[in-house]
Amino acid sequence: MVQRFSLEFGERLVALYKPPRNPRTERWLRGLRSRFGARLVAAKSVLQELARMRDIGPLACWLTRCHAPARKSTAGIPGQDTAFYMGGELLGRALRAQVCAVRMQRLSRGRYELTLEPLNEPGEKLPHGEVTTRYARALESWIRDDPAGWCGHTAGGS
Repeated sequence: MVQRFSLEFGERLVALYKPPRNPRTERWLRGLRSRFGARLVAAKSVLQELARMRDIGPLACWLTRCHAPARKSTAGIPGQDTAFYMGGELLGRALRAQVCAVRMQRLSRGRYELTLEPLNEPGEKLPHGEVTTRYARALESWIRDDPAGWCGHTAGGS
């Protein structure tokens, strides 16, 4: 998905990730994910990087889900405690930006459809955790609509 969004946004796409410990894996992932112009930024340094990119204009941020978050919630995958990242919500709040969930549906072999579902309005004031709760509800709905499409997948960020 990062590569597809890179084709749309180019250098305006900032993909946040948690760097793996293995330097060889790190180089491989960076090359793969930045192939079409996305800028990969370690999640810990995102605010500094976005401050440097202020003059580029509108940005799209992407949070990858490489590692399991620590917090658990009872929302999300039906009947299972599911961990969710709060990073998308916190970043959206800090930037006063719209947060969207991305749904990827398989149409046929090698063909997928990506849909962006807004979870808030730009600048909307919401209670802490609300955007993540909305993401969990959307994810649960997507799983109920197409359970076979989610077999073996894990829930992650916003």
